[in-house]
Amino acid sequence: MGIIRYPATALLLSALLAACGSKPALTLPTDPDERAAACYAAKLTRFGAGDKNASLTVAQVNEAAHFLLLGASTNGIAQPTKAKALAERGQALQASIAERKNAADYAEPCAKAYPETLPTAFKALPADSADTRMMCFALANALVQIYQASDVRPDDKGTAYARLNEMLDTRISEEIRASGEPNLAELAGRAVRGLALGAQAGPPTMVMDACAARYLKP
Repeated sequence: MGIIRYPATALLLSALLAACGSKPALTLPTDPDERAAACYAAKLTRFGAGDKNASLTVAQVNEAAHFLLLGASTNGIAQPTKAKALAERGQALQASIAERKNAADYAEPCAKAYPETLPTAFKALPADSADTRMMCFALANALVQIYQASDVRPDDKGTAYARLNEMLDTRISEEIRASGEPNLAELAGRAVRGLALGAQAGPPTMVMDACAARYLKP
């Protein structure tokens, strides 16, 4: 009988020991700004940012920056200055995350807190319209500025997004001139709403690839 009971007892003991030794799930900060900055910092740390021998790809920068854009978007309006402040806070947090070696522990909590970062979040671009063109332009413009301020490894995607930014800038400017005297306040409002829409549409690389496929001419 002892031989029969032993395997079940051993399994029970193993499960108890495993439970005792497992780490508790990481809890993100309750403050929304700290939460966005922490997820950004953890993503950068996982990609090796801060290592003098490492440079990030455009896709990696997009993944990390997505937390900044989402954190800076409230009630459908993005605040570029807030995104910059979140980036500075995130960079300050990197050292402590790297020291604790727990960047990977942020992956699941951050995905739950920001479901827009999941690949399944992106469905398709909205139908072509002035608002969709502004969304693609605002997102491309923000990302290109981030690339210019970061140690980004040049690649075809980065080149395509820069071309998209320039092309849509020209097209939107022509459309505004054709409609008469531009209302600068209205234009600024369209841009920050477009940036928020772009961030909420799904992972930036997927959104940008769809924008480039639609609007970039061969």
